[in-house]
Amino acid sequence: MEIVFNAPPALAAQVRPGAQVHVQGSNGEFEALVTSVAVDADEQVGATVIRARPTSAGLPPAGSAVSGSIVAGGVAGGLTVPSEAVQTVEGATVVLVRTAEGFRAAPVLVGRQAGHRTEILRGLTGSERIAGANTFLLKAELAKGEAGDDD
Repeated sequence: MEIVFNAPPALAAQVRPGAQVHVQGSNGEFEALVTSVAVDADEQVGATVIRARPTSAGLPPAGSAVSGSIVAGGVAGGLTVPSEAVQTVEGATVVLVRTAEGFRAAPVLVGRQAGHRTEILRGLTGSERIAGANTFLLKAELAKGEAGDDD
């Protein structure tokens, strides 16, 4: 089974086979991998056709409408974190970074999001150990001053 997406022509130069797609359909969400990109495949509207192969369960019935999110045109090897790791503390977007004393909220600038991953444009080097799961609990502890703070 394959999934076929119509996309704007400008996207064709940014999407490559092997890119991950987060798909939303009538049966919920699932992941897929791009298998091909056809530029101007639909000449009447100038659309690019992107074909993908599902990699996880939850597929909708054949012929169902779906939508997808893909990170395209990013720098190869760019820094991404689990989307769950990105939190808002006192109005700032942060990622909780492990320190010798616990965790601290490191302000970050986020970019695109796809497939449960969020791109980090600024604020992390990639060598940090971050909290990726249950960060809402650590965030609550930080608010109470129990998790430690480097500042």
